[in-house]
Amino acid sequence: MVILEDSDLHAVINCLMITAEQFPLHKIWVQERVSEKLLWLMKSFHFELSVTIDTFQSVKDIQFYQPKRCVNVTIISIWSEDIVAAKNLALSLKSHLVFINKYMDFYGSTVLWPFKSMLFQHLLYKELTIVSQEDETIGQSKEFSRNVVHLSSVIKTNDISIGNLFYDGAWQTPIKGMYWKHNGSLWAQTTCDDFQKCYKSAVNGLQTWSAMSIKTRIQILSRLVSVLKSTGKFVLAAIVERWIKFPYLYNSIQGFIKSDMIEVMQTRESLGVIIILKEESENVLFFRLMQTLISGNPVIVIFDANFCNPSSYFDMFLMCEIPPGVINLLSHEDVSTLEYKLCLDNYTNYVNEIFLKGTSLEAYILPFKRLTIPKQIIISLQ
Repeated sequence: MVILEDSDLHAVINCLMITAEQFPLHKIWVQERVSEKLLWLMKSFHFELSVTIDTFQSVKDIQFYQPKRCVNVTIISIWSEDIVAAKNLALSLKSHLVFINKYMDFYGSTVLWPFKSMLFQHLLYKELTIVSQEDETIGQSKEFSRNVVHLSSVIKTNDISIGNLFYDGAWQTPIKGMYWKHNGSLWAQTTCDDFQKCYKSAVNGLQTWSAMSIKTRIQILSRLVSVLKSTGKFVLAAIVERWIKFPYLYNSIQGFIKSDMIEVMQTRESLGVIIILKEESENVLFFRLMQTLISGNPVIVIFDANFCNPSSYFDMFLMCEIPPGVINLLSHEDVSTLEYKLCLDNYTNYVNEIFLKGTSLEAYILPFKRLTIPKQIIISLQ
């Protein structure tokens, strides 16, 4: 709960007296100028709370609770007489449900609790949690393949094209120095150590990217259009351009309900997971990459000789100032070695849970909904 200095403190205490026992709070943040008055009123009403009460000077000082699992429902209550400022604060917060001048009052069936979306998020998150665990089997099955070499054993490296991994916003050599050969080039052979570093990069990218508004993400991604056109990649530029101009995305407030008692704003937030992409078609890869990035989720692209190798585009991503960790790249002689570890299933089943084939209107909208979760802001008008 966040109590700003212009709050109706009597209304705050009345609300807490009704809801505190049934819906315990994690913490109360109260602005310094009214903290003593709040405590005095609580004492006057003979009302006690076991929850921690901290003070703040500016909203920027508030350290909001971050759940350990992204599937936990987060709820925040904001109290302020400045409704416009409270709405703006609510929109900036990473929370599934935000009350303004109310707390845990669902007004019958007017407020839609996002169980279905949270269930899908739980299932998808469950599939992806495996990537945070160390797995020494990653990369081992092909580590001793005749086609896999150590870079130090290659005599004339000047005559050979070498492709490395990409994470933390930079090109990275494989930790064990292993590469696989294909068409006269050497490509980094991902091992467990590489994978763990790449995953940590994606986690950091998730924190940065998901915190940005969809408008900001689109502004950054729009830089890709001119860069792709300048290199003659007009089809890919058209794919990116269509995504950043897709009108559905600009309706940041997706729903709006108003009655005499409340106003409900509905929008969507990033799902908060790391998406794995591996495609044969460059066009499909870019289409799904844009879907994932616009929705606020980072990506790890994986490839071998049989799948699209997007290495040539990563310097373009750097030019467009896409934050580190948002787009990452792993390669392996047999990408199926990585596939099951990352997706806990074959890639076809995994990707069909998120994306649709084709470029129909539904192929744009449904995956965007699957890659995001609903957020509702409930404002009391009483």
